[in-house]
Amino acid sequence: MNRILFVALLLFSVHVFGQDVTLQQCYSSINNKHPKAGEKVIFDKVLQSKVNILKKNLLPQLDMDVKASYQSEVVSLPFTIPNQNIPELDKDQYKATINVSQVIYDGGLTKLSIEKEKAYAEIEQQRVEVSLYNVKIMASQFFFSALLLQQQKEVLNNILKKIETKKQQLKAAVEEGAVLSAELNILYVEIIKLKQQINQLENNRQASIDVLSQLTGEKYSGKTNFVLPQSNIQEGSGFVNRPEIILLNSRYNHLLSLKKISESKNNPKVFAFASAGYGKPGINMLSNSFNDFYLAGIGLTWKLWDWHQAKEEVKVLDLNADIIQKEKENLHKNFDIKLIQINTEIKNLEQLIADDDKIITLQKEIVEVYSAKLNNGTITMSEYIDRVNEEKQAELNFKLHTLKLVKAKTDYNMNL
Repeated sequence: MNRILFVALLLFSVHVFGQDVTLQQCYSSINNKHPKAGEKVIFDKVLQSKVNILKKNLLPQLDMDVKASYQSEVVSLPFTIPNQNIPELDKDQYKATINVSQVIYDGGLTKLSIEKEKAYAEIEQQRVEVSLYNVKIMASQFFFSALLLQQQKEVLNNILKKIETKKQQLKAAVEEGAVLSAELNILYVEIIKLKQQINQLENNRQASIDVLSQLTGEKYSGKTNFVLPQSNIQEGSGFVNRPEIILLNSRYNHLLSLKKISESKNNPKVFAFASAGYGKPGINMLSNSFNDFYLAGIGLTWKLWDWHQAKEEVKVLDLNADIIQKEKENLHKNFDIKLIQINTEIKNLEQLIADDDKIITLQKEIVEVYSAKLNNGTITMSEYIDRVNEEKQAELNFKLHTLKLVKAKTDYNMNL
């Protein structure tokens, strides 16, 4: 009973206070629940079926052949033998055979074809990874959007509490006649404006959460607490882990497998065969009667000259490999440029945050001074509200720049 009560309280607390969600958890959900991720399982099944089909090339092949024919002329001797009556062969012929063949050596084509299919499957798998990577970039944008709006709402709520406290102080002063009611109305207007801004932030935040739920397949709510990621920049890996680079490597490996197949097309192939049948004539072509027969043997085929067809195929594949290498170089250059831009943004944001921190400290001191002046009646309510709004803007800028810095470092790590 106590255990049931504990679970119920736990579920209640998650529902009321919301769940903590990290960016990595969003990425994990995309890997597991996004429709695109389901394609990887399908590609695995397709590959397994293709491999099974290719392996059957090495199994014995069995077929049946039935023929009935009539020909205008049959074999005859061009001379006569004295005192011998050589019967004329029938022009109608019938034959039914069962044929068995077994590949002994196929020049390595089956093995190489399986490698080619695996390399192609890797391309399809990596294309899915590239698509999921793009989904993660989109999810990151909405994650930080929800997080920023969440933090901005906290700032506005704190300012609202400050003004609500000031309102309570002035209400007593208005009742005593020390302050005009018009001054208090200015506070009421400001409170309404703040609540409007908070509602807009909440609506926009909910929209970001709804999109993030669609991208991840999770059911996030307005009570979900999005956790600020760690802002440490990772060591560079030369972009080797970027899905686009891995995709190009997979395409290159596929070309290598095609090249091996082209180079092996002219290899000798050895096979065994056997046939058993019944027909007229049988193996004895001079017989007019139905007979059973069989034959067995070993064969070899070897393409000695293909007019350099395989050589030209290899040449084309080598050129395509060069194209892939150029694509990799172009991607590396683009990634380098992107990192330079992000690095510049990080430096600018770090300076802005340092300035924001100083501005907030000064603005808080100014608001304290103006609050005392307001209480003494030496300034108007509008002047006090202006200072409060400047404090609010300073804190909003600090939250914005801090979050942008974390996002910039997250983007930097994702681009490695």
